[in-house]
Amino acid sequence: MSTTVPSTVVPRYTGTLVDGEWGEPRTRRTFDDLEPATGRRLAAVAAAGPEDVDLAVAAATRAFRTSGWARANPTERGQVLFRLAQLVRERAEELALLEAADVGKLLADARAEVELSASLLEYYAGAANKVLGETYQAGPGKLAYTLIEPLGVVAAIVPWNYPLPLAVLKVAPALAMGNTVVLKPAEEAPLSALLLGQLALEAGLAPGVLNVVPGLGEEAGQALIDHRDVAMIAFTGSTEVGRKVMHAAAERIAKVELELGGKSPHVVFPDADLGELTRHVALGLFKNAGQDCCAGSRVLVHGDIFAEVAERLKEAAEAQKLGDPLRDEGVTMGPLISQRQRERVHSYTTGALADGGSLLTGGRALVEGFPEGSTFYAPTLFSGARPDMRIFQEEVFGPVGVIVPFQDEEEAVQLANQVPYGLAAAVWTNDLSTAHRVAANIQAGMVWVNEYYAHVMEMPFGGFKQSGTGKDYSLHALSSYCQIKEVTVRLSPPA
Repeated sequence: MSTTVPSTVVPRYTGTLVDGEWGEPRTRRTFDDLEPATGRRLAAVAAAGPEDVDLAVAAATRAFRTSGWARANPTERGQVLFRLAQLVRERAEELALLEAADVGKLLADARAEVELSASLLEYYAGAANKVLGETYQAGPGKLAYTLIEPLGVVAAIVPWNYPLPLAVLKVAPALAMGNTVVLKPAEEAPLSALLLGQLALEAGLAPGVLNVVPGLGEEAGQALIDHRDVAMIAFTGSTEVGRKVMHAAAERIAKVELELGGKSPHVVFPDADLGELTRHVALGLFKNAGQDCCAGSRVLVHGDIFAEVAERLKEAAEAQKLGDPLRDEGVTMGPLISQRQRERVHSYTTGALADGGSLLTGGRALVEGFPEGSTFYAPTLFSGARPDMRIFQEEVFGPVGVIVPFQDEEEAVQLANQVPYGLAAAVWTNDLSTAHRVAANIQAGMVWVNEYYAHVMEMPFGGFKQSGTGKDYSLHALSSYCQIKEVTVRLSPPA
């Protein structure tokens, strides 16, 4: 048994954080936040509604106008973010336990995500005073310059698969640029975002600069994206909901930043290192139980090595050890987030079988030997998937992949691009020319060669096509959270 004592995972903050104060929602309702590995209730969390969102946006609006945050020296804003990063590190184990229990992920992964969150806060703290305007001598007696200004109230709406780092990816650059924020965490995993709100207060953030409103997406989330006083919506989630966000923003011409779904391919050539390939494909398919927008769920393999790769990946899938990440030793994959998500994932399996796909392994919910109410699903691989099948085209968001053969480079690129998404991709070859050529032709915002999940925070993260607009990570993210004003001055002639 693990030395971790998960029963101590007791969230301290489960209400709404508005204008620096914790309180009950005006709805007087809560929802149960369940631990997917056991089915037990972790907490009863405030179910904020439209009135709570109104109060939060009003608090953020007042703070933007009166707190001085928007007009503070950027270095001073950075100092607050540095203090917040320090507090995140001081409470790292508490945050990691909350994250692991709430999502059902490996504790080692949760700890790494907390460290990433602290590093992101430090990165944007240091970037706060690096965004500078421009000057231009427009002619004799004229000077033109630009001002970089915050937008106002930013609505940050984040999903449940990486709750803390995805919240920080919105909150940190928004605050660095002088905005105020209303953060709406996912109802499936809100606990670490709520603690982040408390730590922000302890770091010295003025009341109202960061507000947190947990609640259901169709109530609190919808009210937030529809709110007339929200200047920008920063959203990470499904492409389906992203369309609704964009539509709501269009009604009032609000700014949007969308990081949406993916259906990422591995493109595997005959000269690939199959040992490394197997390890990285298994990571891309089964990390976080496949609940990842970058999941490498389409493995496109040259026909000469297709049979060998399929057998290697089948063995890797069947070698995964499923169990409670906080209580069982040696676990490599945890549960799906909810019963609803497991049903959704299984519908893709049954649909693929009905469409003529060949099931190599998995394809079932795991019940026997697992706690009642838990949500485990077997690692699943299909061969024989055609490009017109849903399992080839659509994001499953679970531990389900397809292995598809190709005969030449042209066909490989065509298959890679034959989906509506374009988030990430990997190319596996030892030929430098092939690697560069294929990477250039794949329609994806990120292409990794001979590895997977190779992203670093100093580089832009985001996709093409229906995978979203704008960029997270890097200095590029800051441009989403500001606006540029031109000022031209006619100077008085010398006396």
